[in-house]
Amino acid sequence: MPIGSAVQIGHKVVVYDLDGHPLFSKLGELYGFTGQALTIRRDGSHLLTIYDEHGRQLANVPGPRR
Repeated sequence: MPIGSAVQIGHKVVVYDLDGHPLFSKLGELYGFTGQALTIRRDGSHLLTIYDEHGRQLANVPGPRR
């Protein structure tokens, strides 16, 4: 099921499907999302972690430094 939305709630990101049902949640800061992927920055890291619509980690990529 595609990602419909992703919301930052405190230190975690909750991901919902197109019908508004929760799919999964991850700790970190929401960086962006599409229907197929979610990108999160972990606390204290410059790396961005990309997850698929099932919450499986796809890759880590360098992000902008703060």
